[in-house]
Amino acid sequence: VVITALATKGLAVGKDVSVPASAPDMATYVALATDGGTDGVVVGLFGQDATNFIIQLRQTAPDVQIAATTTDFAAVVEALGDGADGIVVTQFFESVEGDSPAAKQFMDDLVAIGVDEPGGFRANSYASVMVFAQIVSEMADISAAALWDLLPTLENIDVGMMPPVQFKTGGAGGIPRLFNVCVQYAEMQDGKSTVFSDGFLNPFTGEAC
Repeated sequence: VVITALATKGLAVGKDVSVPASAPDMATYVALATDGGTDGVVVGLFGQDATNFIIQLRQTAPDVQIAATTTDFAAVVEALGDGADGIVVTQFFESVEGDSPAAKQFMDDLVAIGVDEPGGFRANSYASVMVFAQIVSEMADISAAALWDLLPTLENIDVGMMPPVQFKTGGAGGIPRLFNVCVQYAEMQDGKSTVFSDGFLNPFTGEAC
C-alpha cells in the first residue's frame, strides 16, 4: 500500500526494516531505517512498539518526517505528547473537528452514551452500523444469505461519515476484498489531527474520490 501510494507522487521506499514485536530496544531498528540518509519514515507497528520506535526516532533523527499507521493511535498520541506533533496520518472519516454534520452527529451520539473520545476505532464501528442499517432498511428478506447475495450489487451508500461506499468492485491496490480506499491526509498537532489534503483522495491513484 505504501509503495503504491508513494509512487503516485514520484517517490519510492528506500528500505523496509522489520521490527520484532515487543523489541526491547528500538535504537538498532531506527539506525537501520535512517542509515544513509532518510527523508521520511512510515511507522507501521502495534501501539506500544510504535510509541517506542517514534520516541527513539525523534531522538536519533529529529528532522525526519514521520507518517504512522498503528493500532490504538489515540494511545500512541497520548503517550508521545508533544512528540506526536507533525506526524502525518490518514483518516478514513470526516474529522470531528470539522464542519461535517455526520461527524457532529457521531460525537453527539457518543456523548449520549457517556463517551467523549472518538478514537479506538469507534468511527469505524459507528459508520459500519450506519451502512448496515441503511442496507437492511430496504431489504424485504433480512437474512445473512440475502445480504450476502445483495452486497455485490450495491453502490453509492452514503452515510455522511466518508465518501459513498460500494461493494461492486474490489481489487483496490491489488487486494481482492478491498472496495473502498478513500482517505484524507492529516497532521497531528496538540493531540488533534488537522486535514491538509484537498478532500478525500484515492491513495493508490492520487485522484479525488
